[in-house]
Amino acid sequence: MRPPQFLNIYRESVKVANLDAYNAIEREAVHTCVRVKCPNIYFAAESREQDTQWTWFFSLFDSREDVDRAAAIYAQNAELHTAMARIVESKKDIVSPPQNTLARYREDLSRDFGVDIPHAGFFTITVIHPRDGHLAEFEERQKLINRMTGNRDSESAYARPVGLVYQAVSGTTAETFYVILPHHNLLKREQTSPRDSATESEVKRLTDVAVADSATTLLTIRPDFSLVPRNWIAADPDFWAPAGINDWLPAQ
Repeated sequence: MRPPQFLNIYRESVKVANLDAYNAIEREAVHTCVRVKCPNIYFAAESREQDTQWTWFFSLFDSREDVDRAAAIYAQNAELHTAMARIVESKKDIVSPPQNTLARYREDLSRDFGVDIPHAGFFTITVIHPRDGHLAEFEERQKLINRMTGNRDSESAYARPVGLVYQAVSGTTAETFYVILPHHNLLKREQTSPRDSATESEVKRLTDVAVADSATTLLTIRPDFSLVPRNWIAADPDFWAPAGINDWLPAQ
């Protein structure tokens, strides 16, 4: 599939002790979205940190106009607006304050190796914050890594897909980047080669200069928390069909 041009990334956490209630709310939320005809598709994924579960919701949009169209529908459709407010209210006492970010696809920094989210049970997401004033160095670092991954025969530790890079579009978080890499199976431990080319040294130098911090999280997709189109379900019915959304109208 073609990478979505915009992602809305919404995440919240819940204590494991409250998971039964939370799971029931999110499963019902999918059916509510079907009933009130939510104007966007989304999929959910989760990660665990000790006694806390983080849930990430990714809404997919083809353009900024598509984002604005969906926002207008949420604002103008009273039934839809009320239903969404009811979902938020039902879980407000068991979840953390949500973090919500709209991000745009950076094709120039990405390595689109054939995105196949409908067949991905897992994916990693790396959140990167460049150092203030070093955005250009960070972008050069990403481009260097992409050039290195182009050589599939290389022994380099970087000879693997970088993934899809998204950049936040809002003011205070505009220099936050998300690198998304889907996986069909759980990750195996990667072996790092001792080989250190001049290009690899330059990547390491630019990382030290350009990156303030980064964190990678392994996420497991939750089909029962997701509102996906029929062609996703058709691509992997054993995975997506349990979500119970086969009758949702959009074809893609």
